[in-house]
Amino acid sequence: MFQEGEWTADFIHNNQKYKYIIGISDFLVKEEIFRQGRRTLLRRGPDGVGRIRLEKKGELVDFQTPTDQVASVSRRDSLQHSFFSLLNDWGNNVLFFQFGTPMGRNEISVIAKDGPVEFDPLNTDRVLVVFREGMKKYDIQFKQSIIFDMERLGYFIKDIGARTPIDIKVQGPVQGELLGLYIVEQGLGEPVDQNQISQGMFRALSVVIQLNFAILSRDTACILIDDIGEGLDFQRCKAIVEFLMEKSKESNLQLIMSTNDKLVMNMVPLNYWTVLSREEREMNIHNFKNSREKFENFSYTGLNNFEFFSSGYIEN
Repeated sequence: MFQEGEWTADFIHNNQKYKYIIGISDFLVKEEIFRQGRRTLLRRGPDGVGRIRLEKKGELVDFQTPTDQVASVSRRDSLQHSFFSLLNDWGNNVLFFQFGTPMGRNEISVIAKDGPVEFDPLNTDRVLVVFREGMKKYDIQFKQSIIFDMERLGYFIKDIGARTPIDIKVQGPVQGELLGLYIVEQGLGEPVDQNQISQGMFRALSVVIQLNFAILSRDTACILIDDIGEGLDFQRCKAIVEFLMEKSKESNLQLIMSTNDKLVMNMVPLNYWTVLSREEREMNIHNFKNSREKFENFSYTGLNNFEFFSSGYIEN
């Protein structure tokens, strides 16, 4: 998947610290290390030869794996190497939203009457399928949580469901039922189909539906949102950023948002920030953990959070 690069990541699980290191060159793994505190769980080099811990025996043994494979994936074993499940479960359960895209607004689904519906909770473009699955599993609790959270964002709706859009015509036969989302806003009697919902409102609706399903199903470990607030006015943007941070704390979900928007930066406290800066081929990362003194001293400057980023303060 990756041609070239080196990554080091620190994780915490049940108050235990883990470190994962991987280096790739010309699509081949040249280094891979996984440690729990000072204990080595995996170490392998460019030829695929290395040492791996057997949990049953509590010792390191020699092993060799193909150089085009990542050992933490290919060597998964719930009995001998259950520690790899920590990485895999986290990585396989990241819910990724690209906020600058339609986020499913342009997706109308054909649902076969008799056949099973392919359901992938991590496909954030198929929000209708997620909604139907949520209604099937959690019924009124799911719907009420969506209506309540939309109200928190300033969108007052009294109903949500799925139906055949009234203003869409399809040429030729359709092998199933054509369905899209609809909402009923307070003060309006008629349902509004998803293609008539404003783009900003639908983005918020898509996030709310999928976030509530993730929380109820307890399958998602991490929410990743690119360009958060894109296309929203200040009040809506402020509401959704605050909502997401509150929801993350309430549900113990890891939340990662990326932005270059001044409004968003000024809303999020600096202790949640990670500033990325690139010098040629190297990416530098500054956050409250590794640059605490600079973060704390900035509060005495009287400048807003955006200046922390735009002034180059962190790099000086």
